[in-house]
Amino acid sequence: MELANRPNRTLYFDILRILATFAVIFLHSACASWDKDNFNFDWNVQNIYDSAVRWCVPVFVMISGALFLNPEKQISIKKLYTKNIVRIIAAFFLWSTIYSAYNYFINNDHNLIGFALNIFYGPFHFWFLFMIVGVYISIPILRQIAQNKTATKYFLIMALVFTFILPLFLLIISKFLPFIIPNSEAITSLLYYYDDKFNLKLFAGYSGYFLLGYYLNTNNFKRTNLIYAIGIVSFVIIVIGSIISYYIYGSLITTLYGYLTPFVLFEAIAVFLFIKNLTPKIKFSAKAINMITKISNLCFGIYLVHILVLWTLSYFGLSTNKFNTLISVPVISILVFIISLLISSCLHKIPFCRKYMM
Repeated sequence: MELANRPNRTLYFDILRILATFAVIFLHSACASWDKDNFNFDWNVQNIYDSAVRWCVPVFVMISGALFLNPEKQISIKKLYTKNIVRIIAAFFLWSTIYSAYNYFINNDHNLIGFALNIFYGPFHFWFLFMIVGVYISIPILRQIAQNKTATKYFLIMALVFTFILPLFLLIISKFLPFIIPNSEAITSLLYYYDDKFNLKLFAGYSGYFLLGYYLNTNNFKRTNLIYAIGIVSFVIIVIGSIISYYIYGSLITTLYGYLTPFVLFEAIAVFLFIKNLTPKIKFSAKAINMITKISNLCFGIYLVHILVLWTLSYFGLSTNKFNTLISVPVISILVFIISLLISSCLHKIPFCRKYMM
């Protein structure tokens, strides 16, 4: 988080951070009142909206990777734990207390044990904080890998195979093989057995995205149009695949929405490189750059508070199912973003909040 306030900052990181923050809000707005068992017009709109912004979380991680793995930045293990990780933990507990209080007083969940437990569990979107702390713990090792181009490429290839492709392949095989080969459980069981025994957990999780962000930032790519096309095709596959799975199983199967799937990976790469390549071509005024920088610095606070805003709007009767979903999702997303931005801006002016809650 401290790195976000550095001098000589990279503008496209700020733009990506703002876009990813809005995409998260858009995603949660689209899902807020989604009847996932009722296939109709709204279902398809929400499926398209959801599929279109799945790159949001991976891009957040990639931005962090591009910043923290930069060899020009001196990051000691002491600073990593006493500043970066501690601040996230502090923000987690302070905001969890607020969310827990909301449930206690607004939702009338008058259970003191539940109140206390909710503080430690946190609201659903705080899974990101657990994950990013886990990635931060790996930074000293990832920085060593990032300094070696061969090791970086090897790690990314292994992550692609064993984190993104293989798990999805095994899941698809287990779901669809029985339709082709009766009594195929023994085959899928054997495949999962081998996967488990190799135990290649080194490349699991979001560390691949973290290292990928640094790799994409420090390298230039010639066939960017092809990369963009693969990103668009991946989006289409997620949309159509979700529809097909609905027809097969009678309810939404969210497998293709997973952040650790190749299609979401390719979406994220396409968005990251598109903004990276587009930003230098735009002549931003000093005023525009200043505004982008300020909003970017508030994005963490926006992320933390936006669900509270979304819940509150719903409490007062303003939710995506109140009018045409095609319109309601973007309208409410914009409204939530603006309100969250204002709240984050106000908190940012208070020293304690700026230090421990954002």
